[in-house]
Amino acid sequence: MLSRAFGLMLRKKQIAFIELPFESKSLAGIHMCFMLFSLDIYWLDSKMKVNGIRKNLKPFWFANAPKPAKYVLEAPAGALKLKIGDRIASPNH
Repeated sequence: MLSRAFGLMLRKKQIAFIELPFESKSLAGIHMCFMLFSLDIYWLDSKMKVNGIRKNLKPFWFANAPKPAKYVLEAPAGALKLKIGDRIASPNH
């Protein structure tokens, strides 16, 4: 749970993949407190399908998930070119 709370906060530019305990809209919200760079946020459902996107989220802003999500993918702004409906492979497989 702590890794979810911290995500990429105070880290160098990289991609973070966060698994939530269950699919939820409220747990999937993002805060950008203490971030050093802008992020693109991708919310994915339990089938690893992108169901929400927030591009170029600036430091010290917040974003709520548009739909329930099981996974959150945080990437430096412009690093990935995913769109709604895209499916990604699990980083664990």
